[in-house]
Amino acid sequence: MFTIQQSVTIARPVEEVFAFLADPASIPRWRPDVLETQGGGPLQAGSEFDEVLNFGGRKTQTFRVTVFEANKTLEVAAIAGLGIRPTQRYSVSSNAGGTTVSIRVTVRAQGLFRVLEPLLPRMIASKWRDYSERLRKLLQTQSVVVSREAQVAPGILTRRPRPVRRVWPRVGQDGQLAGGSTRWARWDRAVGGGAGYWQDPAVGGFPGAGACGEESEAAHCCRHPPRTAT
Repeated sequence: MFTIQQSVTIARPVEEVFAFLADPASIPRWRPDVLETQGGGPLQAGSEFDEVLNFGGRKTQTFRVTVFEANKTLEVAAIAGLGIRPTQRYSVSSNAGGTTVSIRVTVRAQGLFRVLEPLLPRMIASKWRDYSERLRKLLQTQSVVVSREAQVAPGILTRRPRPVRRVWPRVGQDGQLAGGSTRWARWDRAVGGGAGYWQDPAVGGFPGAGACGEESEAAHCCRHPPRTAT
């Protein structure tokens, strides 16, 4: 394990810089080896998102937000994917009308990457110097645009759907339960650590009040999860 630290001062307000850093969709704009991101907004502690990296082909790394203090600190840790697992911590502070971003990256190597670990600090430090300069130039020359996903009110969705097969008991006209299965997609919810279960759009429709008599504040989402198919 090793840690690198860097800082960069950007002539933009703290709120704009933090909003940009906390928007996963903005990552490919200043870290070019990240091809795209999936899920993530709006971030808060416990949120997860994926980075699709150009690392000997397309590879996916999953990150979890471990610290989120609005306009102060953002920390994300890699929890799945490559054998190089970074924890990235961004601390922002006001500095003469601009913003200083302190970046600390702690890297844990797993598997075969442990053999290469002595070579990694210099290589990764060089990458992050380039990232920091790209971040500074980007924010000082272009307007800060936060993705629509990151602007959604907290507490709705934090990940893209992962299809699973579920069985939902249906209620017949006689009031008796009738069997019937359908495909569902699971969304991790940001509030309360619970989960919402959304029907696969390819199937159409949703059980709603007909299945359990209760709907959540999110459209087409029921509070009570269906039982897993056997």
